[in-house]
Amino acid sequence: MRDNIFRVLFVFGLFLVANACSSDAPGDLPADGDTPAADGDIVDSDGSAGDEQNGDSVDGDTIDGDQADAGQADDDEADGDGLNGDPTDGDELDGDGSDSDAVDGGVADEDPPDGNTVDGGAGDEDESDGDAADGGVPEVYPPEYCAYFLTGEVELVGTDADGDGVPNGWDHCPNNPYDWMDTDRDGIGNNSDPDLDGDGVPNDEDSDQDGDGIDDATEQDAGTDPADPSSIPDLPRLDLDVGVLNPNPGWYQGDLHVHCEYSHDSSAPLAGYVLAAQGAELDFLAITDHRVFEAPFDPAWDQQDVLFLPGIEWGGPGHANIWGLRTDNVAVYEDVDDIRRAWRKARMQGGVQSLNHYGAEQDYWNWVFAEAPDLVDALDTIEIWNQVWIFVTGTNEPSVALWEKFMNQGHRIAAVGGGDSHMLVGTLGSPTTVVWAESLTVPGILHGIRSGRTYVTQADPLVFTGRPLLDFRVDADGDGVFEAMLGDEVPPGEITLQLNVQQAKGPLVLIRNGEEIARFSDHTTGSDIAHTFVDQAPPGAWYRVQMRENALEISGMRLMSSAIYVGQ
Repeated sequence: MRDNIFRVLFVFGLFLVANACSSDAPGDLPADGDTPAADGDIVDSDGSAGDEQNGDSVDGDTIDGDQADAGQADDDEADGDGLNGDPTDGDELDGDGSDSDAVDGGVADEDPPDGNTVDGGAGDEDESDGDAADGGVPEVYPPEYCAYFLTGEVELVGTDADGDGVPNGWDHCPNNPYDWMDTDRDGIGNNSDPDLDGDGVPNDEDSDQDGDGIDDATEQDAGTDPADPSSIPDLPRLDLDVGVLNPNPGWYQGDLHVHCEYSHDSSAPLAGYVLAAQGAELDFLAITDHRVFEAPFDPAWDQQDVLFLPGIEWGGPGHANIWGLRTDNVAVYEDVDDIRRAWRKARMQGGVQSLNHYGAEQDYWNWVFAEAPDLVDALDTIEIWNQVWIFVTGTNEPSVALWEKFMNQGHRIAAVGGGDSHMLVGTLGSPTTVVWAESLTVPGILHGIRSGRTYVTQADPLVFTGRPLLDFRVDADGDGVFEAMLGDEVPPGEITLQLNVQQAKGPLVLIRNGEEIARFSDHTTGSDIAHTFVDQAPPGAWYRVQMRENALEISGMRLMSSAIYVGQ
């Protein structure tokens, strides 16, 4: 009965979506049905005792990105280590593809649990992870060793793993006791960086050393910290630590575009989205209210059932999501210098910058990028898929075209999607963005997004099942090891691409530099498929995949990935 009620509400929500603009879309409360588990499992999440539904490892099988049954951790573990992504007892998490069970991208040394049949890394004899055991990264990391993945083993033990006074839920350098943030993304933590905002001016000569747009003298007079870009006069700062919802690496599913009661055009209570996200089998939601940063201070934010990402839908004539903010962020939207200032402040706080539903606001963004081409460099992602595809094809197709245009110009920009939900029923998780992350934390998801380890997928309408699940990799040196995953770079020359999809819906298309180079369609709907394709990769190329159902189908696009890149 509960499922039937949800489905009726979903149908009603779809009719509302069809008559709404892209920024005023309703949301959805899917039934739990038997959609794939949010931890990347490809099996039914039917609520049974043997199959966890929300990635919380309640059935004893931690998230490891293996897209396998969550109940097989002990007796049916694919790689034979019985550890299944647990960062203990020799289960290697440094992403080198060696030692015990490397899990960067789900690839392992022997029989990886993510469905690959090949080793995903450097091998045990040729250790390349740089850990202390082979003379690489020392056991005690130097101050300049800050970038999230550079710390080697990310073991989020306790509430403050590295003892630096910053809780794991905010620490972007979780195993570095010297630092907690690297705002200019140069690998040197702010506390150790002589130029923490990366503007080329040393801190002791910089009138605004943290790059937050407020000069140091003003901050000193106001009593805020001139070296902390989230410490700003007269702006409340989000300090609540929601902690580590899951310390293990894996594929996490979420919606990056959600509105609640703090948006002028939504009345959906923030608390209601917890149950809604669980029903949709989502691990995280980005709360992105229009031009306000108030939801993170709502008491309902303080929970650990679903990871809330702090964010804002920034802008007036054109909209852009920013995730990972600590304070409000507004601008004079018709002034490119002020846009540049606002986006810089967001990045300095650890924010990840996106561009929303470009197809609905082309004139504005074309003007912005013509006036300030450097702002393209500030984009980490583009929302290439907003809401259920069939209702907003006219918005999404231009967004994909812009994304491909920028990548052909040499920019590396991740693909994301969002339901643009304004109500608890309608489009929540339609589509879903799937992110490979080292942990289910705010820093972990943000780093996965900006690293390009993302793809966007769509469940079956009305029944809320059947999200296609992707495993897209490249073997660049011909050794049979598919070492590169989404967001990675491979050298030019002959490469072999591996394209695996579970619950395939429609032809699988391989695209290079915006042009289709291969199509795989000899399969039945809902089947699991595995293909390889050999290509001569030209310098500067990029590859992505997509899957679209017959144009008459209500769901249209079903899968679209970020890119794997080719170096020069």
